This record gives sequence, structure tokens and C-alpha cells, in this order.
Amino acid sequence: IRRFLARGFWSMLFALLGLALGVTIVVTAAKWIWKTEFVQDIAREWGVVCETHFVEVVQLANESGDSLEEAGRNARYTFFCEVAKRYETPYLVVGHHGDDQAETVLMNLLRGTGLRGLRGMLPVLPIETKDMEGGRYFVLRPFLHASRQEIEAYCQEYELAPVFDES
Repeated sequence: IRRFLARGFWSMLFALLGLALGVTIVVTAAKWIWKTEFVQDIAREWGVVCETHFVEVVQLANESGDSLEEAGRNARYTFFCEVAKRYETPYLVVGHHGDDQAETVLMNLLRGTGLRGLRGMLPVLPIETKDMEGGRYFVLRPFLHASRQEIEAYCQEYELAPVFDES
């Protein structure tokens, strides 16, 4: 059985595909408490494993010297990799979409990036996280080709009720 780790609501769409294909899916929620409860409720309804974790990002940023954004990202990916390791999968599926890609390229451009930053997010990215002992994981971004509007239209067509990320 192939196993994937899916993050957040947009990745819950991937969980539906996994259920249809008989793939084991583990959904994680690492954002706000009410969104975590939302993801837990849907995971329970769909019979999908859901793991959650809460971190004091401000404290982590103060301790590490990282920005809040960087500390949060490091904490999330460390958690995702820990869960992936428990379920013996190297795959982390996230819900970044085409609008996120455009925002990433624009932010990189405003920061004065080189060619690497202009490429934006890769659909498959090998990662290693801080605080992880060995292990290689791959971030999969299956929705980079789709706009948020297209994903929302899909959700409406199939009567899925998304919760939006304000970030």
C-alpha cells in the first residue's frame, strides 16, 4: 500500500482520490484550532487518519532567531516529517495552488531573487528538516496547475465546504 501525508483542507481533496484508489492517507492539521477541528471532523467522517500538533511559533522564532514565517514553516515540516516517518512514507502532499505559486514568485521578485526564486515552488521537492534524524522526504504539490478559483469551483460542484487560510 502506498502511503501519503496530506496537509490541510485543499489536500483533503487528495485524500478523496486516495480513498478511491485504496491508498492510505494521513491528514495533518497544523494551523488554527478551529481549522484543526474542522479537518479532524472531516477526516473522521471520511474514515481518514488525522494527526494534529500545536506549537508556540512565537517562542520558536525567539529561540531560533528565525522570522515567524520561517519558524512556522520549520515547525510544520518537522511535524509532517515526524508523522511521515511513523507511517513509513517519504511523501508529504500539500495544497499549494497556482495562486500561491504566483504570490511566491512575486514575493521572491520583490525581495530581489535570482533565477532560482523566479521558478517558484516545484511540484516535487526533496526536503530535509531541522531537528530530523536522517530521512529524506518529498513535498508533492499536485494543485500547482490549478487556480484557487478552479479548486473552489470543484468544491462547489461536489458540495465540499472549504475553510479558507487567511495567510
